[in-house]
Amino acid sequence: LNEIGVLDTPTLLVFNKIDKVTGEVVKRVRLKYPDAVFISALKKIGMQELYSRIKDIIESQLLSLTLKVPYTESKTLSFIYENCEVVEKEFLEDGVLLSIRTDFKFYSKLSKFIYVRAVASKTKQPLKT
Repeated sequence: LNEIGVLDTPTLLVFNKIDKVTGEVVKRVRLKYPDAVFISALKKIGMQELYSRIKDIIESQLLSLTLKVPYTESKTLSFIYENCEVVEKEFLEDGVLLSIRTDFKFYSKLSKFIYVRAVASKTKQPLKT
């Protein structure tokens, strides 16, 4: 994996054709590879777990951001709705406040819209900006 530059890419070990071996063999291999997924694509065994694990890996790679996008940025808003998961939205006087989950590759395109809400501390001290 290092040679092809994907060492940091999440991986999932999947054993297919479990219908071709005994339950005892599957048990032994499960002990050796506890994080692996065991399936029979032909007989549709273990497919739901495989889909779930793939979904978990993809979701773990998403970036959560809160953005404030002015209404004048209609192309950006369209891009967000087409390429990101919008978790929450709030319409403000001067734009839309969006909580999104998105791929890291879109960070540079969206970074200028990142919005951070100021929260006062329990000590009631003024916030430093």
